Amino acid sequence: MRNQALRKKVSLALSALASMLMFAPGAVFAFTAPTDDTALGYAIYDTVVNGILGGPIGFVGGIAIIIWGGVQLFRNWMPAVLAIIAGTAVSQADTIVGTLGMSIALI
Repeated sequence: MRNQALRKKVSLALSALASMLMFAPGAVFAFTAPTDDTALGYAIYDTVVNGILGGPIGFVGGIAIIIWGGVQLFRNWMPAVLAIIAGTAVSQADTIVGTLGMSIALI
């Protein structure tokens, strides 16, 4: 009986903490594309993001993954749904890179 009351209190305290953290403001970062074309970072960014992900290779790869997920949908739905989500992410990766500024800034 006492153990159950303790669990209830701990659960209530963790729920209150989670709800407070959910509404707490946090720092927001944005990632801007490098503009100094003499830097090594710009060359890598330009090749990977603009040339591969934003180019025809990334688009065709994303569409191929989406089609494969659609074909596999009736065999096993869980990997198929994950493949469709991954294909969408790959085909839109050049826009996703800019929104992941906080992750990139922490690396």
